[in-house]
Amino acid sequence: GPVLPTDPTDPTDPTDPTDPTDPTDVVEVTADGAAGTADADIFLVDVAAALADAAGTNYQPFVTGFDVAQDVLRLDLPLADAGITTLAQLDGQQGVAVQYDPFANLTLINLGNDANGGEVVTISLVGIADASAVEVQII
Repeated sequence: GPVLPTDPTDPTDPTDPTDPTDPTDVVEVTADGAAGTADADIFLVDVAAALADAAGTNYQPFVTGFDVAQDVLRLDLPLADAGITTLAQLDGQQGVAVQYDPFANLTLINLGNDANGGEVVTISLVGIADASAVEVQII
C-alpha cells in the first residue's frame, strides 16, 4: 500500500491534528485505551488483530472523549460492511454484542473471544448511552 507520511510538520500527513485541510485526527485504540481530542476523531480499532492475539494481551480498552456529534469508531472486523453505519446496527453482527451499562455510564462492545484461551475482547465507550448515535465504519 501507499506509505503514509509520519512527519508532524508535513501538511499532507493524515495523522497531523494541526493539518488545516483535514482537521480529523486518527486515534489508534490500543489495549491501554484512547482519548479523543477537541477535533473530529476517527477511533481506529484493529479488531481482527485483537481476536487473533494468542500472547495473552488482554484487549479491553476504555475510550474517553468520544463525541457523537463528530467522531467515528472505525472497526477492522473480519468482514467489511459499508451497510453498517451505527453501533446499534452492529449489535448481533459478526459475533458483536453492544450494551449500555447504566452503573458505569458506558457502552460496552463485546467483540468475542481471542485466540489465547478465549479471553474476551471488549471496547468501552465512556459516557456513551445511545449506540444508535455512534457512527461506525466497518472495514
